[in-house]
Amino acid sequence: MESTGDQRLFPRFESPPQEGESPGISVFIPDLMDEPQTPKDFSSGGFRLVLAQEPTIPHPPVSCSIKVNEISLDDFTAEIAWAQENKTDPPTWTVGLSVEMGNENRDYFASLLTAFLTGTQPDP
Repeated sequence: MESTGDQRLFPRFESPPQEGESPGISVFIPDLMDEPQTPKDFSSGGFRLVLAQEPTIPHPPVSCSIKVNEISLDDFTAEIAWAQENKTDPPTWTVGLSVEMGNENRDYFASLLTAFLTGTQPDP
C-alpha cells in the first residue's frame, strides 16, 4: 500500500507480509542493529525500522547494506531522520532512515523495489 506525506520525495510502501524464510527486502546497519531487518515500510529514499537500542539524535551517518529479492546493494550511507520511542517492554525505537545514494544508484534501487512489488524481474 502506498502512502504519501507532504515532505516525502519518493512514494512509500508498506512491507508486504513475508512468505517463506527469506524476506524480499532486508536492511543491515551494523552500527544500529545486530542482524538484518525487514523494514516496516520503504521507498527508494529510505526506510522505517524498529531498533532495540535508543539512537542518538543527531546521529552521524552510518554504513548501510540493502537486499532486495536476493540482490545486494552495499556501501551506502544512511542518516536517521527521526526517532520515536515505542511504549513496549523492553522499550524499542522506531526510526526513519534516509538513504544517501546517487541518482543512477537510486534509479536502479527503485527498479528493484518496483520489481519486488509487482512480482516481476528487475531491469538489468
